[in-house]
Amino acid sequence: MSAQLFLRFMKSATLSRSSRYLLTASSLTALSLAISSAHAAGIEYSKQSVAPFFEPGNYAELSYAYVDPKIEGTDAAGNRIGDMMDDFDLPGAAIKIAPTANTALAIIYEKPFGVDTEYPAGNIFNNSMGTTEARVETNGITLLGGGKISKNLWLYGGLEYQTLKGNITGAQPVGLTTAVSQVIDEAGALFGIPTTTAYYDLVNKQNNGTITPTEAATLGAINEAAINPVATAPTYYTLDFENENTLVPVIGMAYEKPEIALRAALTYRAPAKYQVSGVENLQVILPPIAGGDGVTPGPATDEVALPLAGKTEVKMPQSVNFDFQTGLSEKYQLLGMVNARWVDWSNFNVAPPLATLSTQEPLAAYKKDGYAVEVALGKQFNPKVSGEVRLGYDHGTGAPLSLLGPYDSIKSLGLSAQYKLTEQLSVSAGGQYMWFEGGPVDTKVDGRVANIDDGTGYALGMKLGYHF
Repeated sequence: MSAQLFLRFMKSATLSRSSRYLLTASSLTALSLAISSAHAAGIEYSKQSVAPFFEPGNYAELSYAYVDPKIEGTDAAGNRIGDMMDDFDLPGAAIKIAPTANTALAIIYEKPFGVDTEYPAGNIFNNSMGTTEARVETNGITLLGGGKISKNLWLYGGLEYQTLKGNITGAQPVGLTTAVSQVIDEAGALFGIPTTTAYYDLVNKQNNGTITPTEAATLGAINEAAINPVATAPTYYTLDFENENTLVPVIGMAYEKPEIALRAALTYRAPAKYQVSGVENLQVILPPIAGGDGVTPGPATDEVALPLAGKTEVKMPQSVNFDFQTGLSEKYQLLGMVNARWVDWSNFNVAPPLATLSTQEPLAAYKKDGYAVEVALGKQFNPKVSGEVRLGYDHGTGAPLSLLGPYDSIKSLGLSAQYKLTEQLSVSAGGQYMWFEGGPVDTKVDGRVANIDDGTGYALGMKLGYHF
């Protein structure tokens, strides 16, 4: 059901070959967090950066970020929806080895995508059977290798090993197409209409004006006894993903001029394709169905359970990162940075059979591709201390929003600092504040089911870096 924050701290870069005075900048990336299961921004947790690959010499790092978004809204019945976005942790690690001055190998660990959403009690998305909730987790380990093909030009590439697991539940009085069809078979049999096809034949006759009075009475009795109660019955949908894994190609090139701390890197990451094994289940709590004469009680149907097992394609989108930095002033020790990212969210589509049949739309899909940009200014105050300020904007993936990823665009402001404990060891820490754009949540079957307010959030993080 997404949309992205993790610590990325830029390396030391030589401003002047003669001065040998290193400018360092510690940076905290902008949040592009889209937790969604349908129709909203992407489900990114990180920007999938390859920055550790360009650290000078041999290098290792450990990082951790804590993210706490707060988003609220109102459901279609006017009930207030409390904060439905859980806080989450983002650990990270990397190690880079330079066999020679012109070659490099790196292993980078991160959590690239994820969902952590849970609706509190007091609204239509939390009923007697459970709550609307999504827990989806990915882990990625990227192996990169590359080298210089000229004085200033790098080529690099490799593979990411990515895993996916999680579960999604939906508790709401919507998406009952499948349940209604099931009940038609049960209720229709009481009135001499034994199949769903026969029921819809009557519906078509009614629409065409060819239905007989007897058939019209039968159709009305079925609707009154079974279909209308189902249309407002509580539902509970579940989908459990088994652990899956895949390999993702990564390729890129970079141009460097160390004498002015300039680097421009372009990185392409292919789609992560899964064939996910899972089990879907849809339950509906129904009132007793009346008998064929409209008076005599028929068999009570308290619950309709429709389990279905199978494989569903999940394809995490391809992406392109552009990372640029350059020295702005040797006198004032300033470093300027621009990071841009494109994600192919418009081709992201998750459509498990039961959910798609029930809601007449995919469980997860997106209107637009994702675009994000950050600009940052870093300054070295002395040989041990440097700092950075960073502004970010992610334009989201368009409305309508999703119940499991209820926001669109995101603006962010981050501050961070780095302290060199020794020539080899540094510690960095930072914080970031985010502003989320809300909007309507619409579904194909039920129309508008909620309105989401604009929200806010913050992130705190730190990193240890060691050159050896």
